Amino acid sequence: MTRSGNIYCVGRNYQLHAEELGNKVPEEPMLFAKPPASLMNAEREKTIDLPGNRGAVHVETELVVRLKQSWAASDSLADAIDGVAVGIDWTLREVQQRLKEAGHPWLKAKGFKGGALLGPMHPFSETAWQQTSFGLRRNGRLQQAGSPEQMVFPLARLLDEVEDWFGTSAGDLLYTGTPAGVGPVEDGDQVELLFQEQVDCRFTVRKRT
Repeated sequence: MTRSGNIYCVGRNYQLHAEELGNKVPEEPMLFAKPPASLMNAEREKTIDLPGNRGAVHVETELVVRLKQSWAASDSLADAIDGVAVGIDWTLREVQQRLKEAGHPWLKAKGFKGGALLGPMHPFSETAWQQTSFGLRRNGRLQQAGSPEQMVFPLARLLDEVEDWFGTSAGDLLYTGTPAGVGPVEDGDQVELLFQEQVDCRFTVRKRT
């Protein structure tokens, strides 16, 4: 996998996830970004290194779409998107909380090296998008599961918002939000990403110090 273009992310796009962290459901898409250098290929790596000295690392499993051209130049979702994958928005939760309390940006909590995990790409189907299922199993137990039909803001609205504020181009990735069930991972955890109820890839978590 070559380095992506921009990596855009959406916070609190599943109601139950917003509620589990004690947050209000936003009235408009909550956008943030990760540096392209934070991207890690889950399909290729069998062991995923994560920070072991920066507090809890939470897993946030998401559907990720890849643009083949700008949203502004597209007539439909199928015209704009050439792939969909399961990814993880890794979050240094304690770091994020400290930054939020200080009124500072979240970049260190979200954009650290390896902070954007991406599984194998699958062809994008506009007709099948709403029913696309995804999830994550940790140590054999289903921890997260969701589909776009549960999103607060639909995909086209998310792309409208990203395009309006930042612009889009070929190679950009959009992490579309995580369902309920986020939580910390530990050294040695066995993780499986699920796409359409099938195992997409497996890896072991290693907490580095």
